[in-house]
Amino acid sequence: MIQHLLHIGHVSKHFGGNVAVHDVSFSVDEKQIFGLIGPNGAGKTTLFNCITGFFPATSGDLIFDNKKINNLRPDEVCRLGMARTWQRVKPLGSLTVLENVMVGAFSITNATREAEGIAREQLQMVGLTDYAAKSAGSLPIGLKKKTGTSQSAGHPSQNAASR
Repeated sequence: MIQHLLHIGHVSKHFGGNVAVHDVSFSVDEKQIFGLIGPNGAGKTTLFNCITGFFPATSGDLIFDNKKINNLRPDEVCRLGMARTWQRVKPLGSLTVLENVMVGAFSITNATREAEGIAREQLQMVGLTDYAAKSAGSLPIGLKKKTGTSQSAGHPSQNAASR
């Protein structure tokens, strides 16, 4: 049997009588880039919410790194190694870019120095080293998006779900 990093098997999500996601199945392998496209209202965000623990799936299997993640809370999914970014970019504007990325690193360590080291690595990886001391709220939108990506990429397995 082939082991996938993420396997979505026949997942559905209902809100009362409304079907938001119906019988979706796919698998994503490690280091694979996978896109989920569709028109507004097709259920993409709802599916992301099920995968990342914000909504429980009504039916189906959500398997991440060989662990069933159905009904896990978002913080539990995060601790397993899946991080998420958001479509709307809302950095903590009063904090620096470095401090924003450290927030993501604190999901895996309580040590400030370790979190700072992880954050600095992520900033270097995405080309934001020169912005580390700048206020995140003052950045243009593209750099704010990179800051958000850096937050999620500071995770131990570096698997990011981006919506």
